[in-house]
Amino acid sequence: MPVAETIHLTARQEKIIAALKKNNFLTEKELAEKFAVTPRTIERDLAKLQQNGTLERVGSKRDGRWIVKALPF
Repeated sequence: MPVAETIHLTARQEKIIAALKKNNFLTEKELAEKFAVTPRTIERDLAKLQQNGTLERVGSKRDGRWIVKALPF
C-alpha cells in the first residue's frame, strides 16, 4: 500500500489558498499587495502550489482564474 506524501506549506501559502478560495480571480500583483511581499515571491509560492497539485490555473494571466484542487493538510 503506498504511503501518502505529506506536503508542507508555509503560513503565507496557506493564506494564499484561503484568499483564492474566496476570490479565484486574484492576480499575482493583488496577492503581493495583500500579503506585503514582492510579486516574485507570490510567483514562487504559486508555482510551488501548482507543482504539488494544490492549485491549477485556468485561462490566461489576465483573464484566468485559480482552482484550488486539493488541500494537502
